[in-house]
Amino acid sequence: MPINWGAFKSELTNYFAGKGAANEAAAAQKIANLYDAAAKTAKVILTQCQLIDNGNKGRFYPVILQGFISAKSISQGSAASAISAAWNNAIIAYWTGAIIASNYSGLPPGLSTLGPPIVVTSPGVCNFIMPSGGVPPSAMPNAMTKAFKAHLLTIEGTYAAKTTSSPPAPIPIPWTGMS
Repeated sequence: MPINWGAFKSELTNYFAGKGAANEAAAAQKIANLYDAAAKTAKVILTQCQLIDNGNKGRFYPVILQGFISAKSISQGSAASAISAAWNNAIIAYWTGAIIASNYSGLPPGLSTLGPPIVVTSPGVCNFIMPSGGVPPSAMPNAMTKAFKAHLLTIEGTYAAKTTSSPPAPIPIPWTGMS
């Protein structure tokens, strides 16, 4: 089952509507928390294994915060570019080296699990682009969700498997895409 983005969008919509950000740090932390909660429900398309908590949220927050801080001190058109770059960099930082839960099945005949880890080998490509005129706060949750969904399909990794023959031989099995 793919990520349920409803909670992410709903909470973010309420946050923006309530103008809940006391400062850039509070906004960055809220977005990092919401993205992390949603991302932990993402599953590798082939095996439906989920991300495990490996501290990735800690890499997401400072990149988003720096983008917000940079955007404050530059023109509106450049600010949109700075925020877009911050989103993209934060998403890539979040997924770099991510470890996926190792309780997978569905391997081809003659193979069995070698055990952990299922590793993200390429964090994918994120193309969140904020228009130079900005995006109204009410439109941000949808724009972010659209970019995040597209990004998940570009993540790649490998499973650790082994042959069931004697002697067993390790075999990395590549995968692409999370949902």
